[in-house]
Amino acid sequence: EMESGTLRLALANPLSRGRWLVGKFFAYLGLLLAATLLGSLFSLLVLSLNGALDLNGTVVRQEGPLRGLLDRGIRWSELRDIQLRYYSTRRDRREGWMQLILRGMGNHAVIRMDSQLPSFDDIVRQAHAAALDHGLTINPTTAANLLSLGVATADPATAAAVTRPKS
Repeated sequence: EMESGTLRLALANPLSRGRWLVGKFFAYLGLLLAATLLGSLFSLLVLSLNGALDLNGTVVRQEGPLRGLLDRGIRWSELRDIQLRYYSTRRDRREGWMQLILRGMGNHAVIRMDSQLPSFDDIVRQAHAAALDHGLTINPTTAANLLSLGVATADPATAAAVTRPKS
């Protein structure tokens, strides 16, 4: 403040030193409070965009940010496609994560979820069961990933039922 000249301007006004210091203290406190508030709101937005998932017997639902905005849901009876992808973090493919992609009726009825979710295996099992019930075609990559997750069996009769659509 001495270098920029604002101290001279502040002291030229009829303001006691104590009042000036208290004013500066509250100004910095307000700035700190505003930064903390904005940071907290941004963190909440990121967490809500990450997608809280709700799974019940008939619907898999992904909540959007601010609860209600951009919510997506697919009824198991409306499931039209299931894909289970594996993304490796190493060349030997020992470590990585999976992503489940569910598509329902309509252009925007798509839900993607990561294997880091606590109930991921249960959701994959329910999606696989819904795919079997509806006779959906499951691509070979998804079938292999279902097998590696322990959801599908290597039984040829079951594999034929999984990849053959209902007539």
